[in-house]
Amino acid sequence: MKTFRLLATSLLVALGMGVSSCGDDNNVPIEPQNPKEYIVSIGYAGEFDITEAPLSKLKTNDLYGIQVYSKPNTDTESQDYKYYALGLFNDGAEMNIKLLDGYKYKIVATIVKDGDSKLYKPISDPFSAHNGIPINKFQYTSSNYFYGLDRGLSRVSSGSVTSHPNLDRYYGELIDYIPQENGHVNINMKRTSFGIKILTNNFTQGTIIMKMNKASQIWLQYPQSEFEDMFTLDYCSNAYYDTEYQETEEASILWRKDDGVEVSFGTKSIPCKRNTQTIITVNISENPNNYGMGLTIIDEPMQTGDYITFE
Repeated sequence: MKTFRLLATSLLVALGMGVSSCGDDNNVPIEPQNPKEYIVSIGYAGEFDITEAPLSKLKTNDLYGIQVYSKPNTDTESQDYKYYALGLFNDGAEMNIKLLDGYKYKIVATIVKDGDSKLYKPISDPFSAHNGIPINKFQYTSSNYFYGLDRGLSRVSSGSVTSHPNLDRYYGELIDYIPQENGHVNINMKRTSFGIKILTNNFTQGTIIMKMNKASQIWLQYPQSEFEDMFTLDYCSNAYYDTEYQETEEASILWRKDDGVEVSFGTKSIPCKRNTQTIITVNISENPNNYGMGLTIIDEPMQTGDYITFE
């Protein structure tokens, strides 16, 4: 009798373990076996303007970095996306990717306008990958990936690395895409840059220098009286999801006269708003006692934003 009870208990334990094991297996997504392949073309929409010509005919100085993730297309949400492929392109005709049936995909992309001439060679940030990356082809791998597509940090042609580089940048994501025959996806892109424009009054000699914490210095040497450029925000992914996203730069203005005398206009916080231009005006007075700095902020949509005056 004692032996029977022991056997019965052992059978119940074994049965319980088997049920538990089966329950755990039901939570693990099953990898598709010999899945069908689809060739999907990648395009762009949103704030990125490609109206000059069909994307398939464009081979430009713009650089496109694309990171693709995949996971089994099952009912369970327990599995995270894993690295699937990456590519760096300057030719729209080559942006075709092989995707597998039974999976869903997340695609992250960033575009640097005129990146081929504005970024340092060989290309590194923001397109740095652990094992390098060939151009105009996808590399299918789970061990090599970009690690800066969502950040502003870049190495520009001069060799300097900054978090607010003078680059016009776009960023976009597509989540839970399920491939199909003759598929085409458009990634919604948003500009993740801000503009700075410098105007001067009574600037008749010397050099005006603006220094910023996260960007390269800006120099205006007489007779140049204006400056205008785009700068990338530090957190591109944040700017993508928040259309009102804003960062801040600490900027100081210095006027170096022809005789070497330097006049400081002080330091101001410069608002860096997504897709908005901040206008900075430097007023040079003939009276040295009037040197100082004023600040006027006028919030306006899109290209013209805040006005900041140094005087």
